[in-house]
Amino acid sequence: DSPPPSPPCSPVPLGPPQPLPANNNIYECRPQPDVDIEALAHSATFQPMLHTMSFIQELRNASTTDPVAKLSDEVLDQLCNPPSVPLVIDNPSVHHSISTYLALEHLSQVACEAICHSSKHNFGVAPGAEDILTFQNIERHIRIHTGVEPLLHDMCPNTCHACTRPFSILNECHICQKSR
Repeated sequence: DSPPPSPPCSPVPLGPPQPLPANNNIYECRPQPDVDIEALAHSATFQPMLHTMSFIQELRNASTTDPVAKLSDEVLDQLCNPPSVPLVIDNPSVHHSISTYLALEHLSQVACEAICHSSKHNFGVAPGAEDILTFQNIERHIRIHTGVEPLLHDMCPNTCHACTRPFSILNECHICQKSR
C-alpha cells in the first residue's frame, strides 16, 4: 500500500502579494523595556561583560569630534557637506578597479592586487586594461571623488583585537599581551 503519486509540480506564477488569510491570531506589542545601562554596567562582574559594557558606554558617548575617531577637519567638513551631485565615473578601468575594490571589501589588499593584475594580464589587449589601478590608487580615487577617508586604528597582528576604547590606553594586546 503505497501512497498515491503526487501530481507534477508546476511553477506558480508570481503576482502581487496577497493578504494572508485571517486566522484570528492576536499579537501583543509590548513596550521596549527601560534598561538602565549605567546600573547594568556597574552590576557586571564577568570580565568580558565588563569590557562589553565599557564599549556600550563609549558608543553612547561617541562623537565625530572625539579624538579617538581621528577625523581631520577636512574629513569632518566632507561628512557635514557631502557632494550634492551624483558621482560619474566614465573611465571603464577606474570603474572596474573601484568595483573590484568594493566587491573585495572584506578580503586583503593582496587579493585585490591579484585580481587587478589578473585583469590586466587577461584583458591586456582590451582598451583601457593598462589603466586598471593599483590598490593604493583605487583608495586615492575614492578619497578624491567621495571624500571618504580610511579610519586607521591600532590592532593586534595576532588577534585582530582593536586597541580602541576602552583598550586605547593599553600598550599591549588585551588578549595575547603582544606590544603595540
